[in-house]
Amino acid sequence: MKIKVNGLLALLLLLTSCAKASKDITMMVVSDTHLMSPELLKNDGKAFTDYVSRDRKMLKESPMLMEKVTENILKQHPQYLLITGDLTKDGETVSHKMLCDKYLKRIKSAGIQVFVIPGNHDVDNPHAVEFDGNVTRRVPTPKADEFAKIYNDYGYGQAIARDTSSLSYVVQLSEDVRLLCLDACEYENNSYQKNICVTAGRLKKETVSFIKEQAKDARKKGMRMLAMMHHGIVQHWTWQEKAMREYLVDKWRKHADMLSRLGIKIVFTGHFHSQDISKRGSLYDIETGSLVSYPSPYRTVTLSGNKLIIKTKHLTGTGMGISGGKSFGEYAKDYARTGIYNIVGGMLPKTIPDSIRKEACDIISDAYLAHLGGDEKMPSGKQQLINATAAKIKKYSWKYAYIFKHISKYLWTDLTPEDNNIVINL
Repeated sequence: MKIKVNGLLALLLLLTSCAKASKDITMMVVSDTHLMSPELLKNDGKAFTDYVSRDRKMLKESPMLMEKVTENILKQHPQYLLITGDLTKDGETVSHKMLCDKYLKRIKSAGIQVFVIPGNHDVDNPHAVEFDGNVTRRVPTPKADEFAKIYNDYGYGQAIARDTSSLSYVVQLSEDVRLLCLDACEYENNSYQKNICVTAGRLKKETVSFIKEQAKDARKKGMRMLAMMHHGIVQHWTWQEKAMREYLVDKWRKHADMLSRLGIKIVFTGHFHSQDISKRGSLYDIETGSLVSYPSPYRTVTLSGNKLIIKTKHLTGTGMGISGGKSFGEYAKDYARTGIYNIVGGMLPKTIPDSIRKEACDIISDAYLAHLGGDEKMPSGKQQLINATAAKIKKYSWKYAYIFKHISKYLWTDLTPEDNNIVINL
């Protein structure tokens, strides 16, 4: 009789565990779409040329890239699409409406739920302009409440909880999984008078309280909570905090440790345009690269039991609208290289000879492109070349030689774990 009872108990436990087992959740993650409505380019000319010369984004191509990823989303048909901010070039209302009406509406109509959060470019942005030859003119850009109305069908209308101090919210993905969508942007500190759009991010005290309340509620109900936000919450390369701090949320260590304690192990992010995954404690920061930056990646994600299966795909193939005989991959790589080349070249002191400047730009461009793609590994002999170029720069500036040497090295040095294809045990 004892054996029969034990056997019955085992069967009941098995049936109970099967009843509670969740079905797989399928998602696609896209970031930094930076959609620019063609209406904003009234007449091509110096104004737009000057803008893109200081930028690394394929803005003219953004509608084509958004169309291509929309087609892929519809073919693969995940349950959910997550877009982790910087939806538009610079928060132009016309670009937001184009994103919703031309792309997200089709995705939603196919039965795929879409959830968005704002990036630093998307709300109340003084850089929202149209280009007309040599002239730029400001165009409408939404305030925070207007942003939520525009994206009512893409997260805000489905929220089971809203933060009153930011555009953060929570949605229910399944019976036992919730998604915490966090707004860490500082659009209230943008300045029209000084023409400043704040790149950096922070979590307000009220938002931190909201996070704790929602995590506590999820835990109480036995639910797993995933999160997404625009800014990074874990450093993605050594020295990122020193060199490009505005790409990490303020007090990132403190906030990362808080999320870990609250049982949140996954945060989908964007902002830096790189395909990279970094880890602090039990928290994974899964950064997805930009559609409008090389190599135009997106992620497919499956939550299956206690495993998160992540795969990387890229926008490639026919119909990409690139002239001149180049493949889209070649075009995107050259575009990114030119953008970083101009940025680095402009930062180095004018006293540095052009030959050394070119050498430095070539090295950093290679390192930057490797980091954009993820799973970067420094080639043999590259460190010696970095050291030799740094020595040449040092004759003109010790400071810039030091910065150049470390940034070049660290962009080539991938932090664990893998960036593109990985299975995370939760």
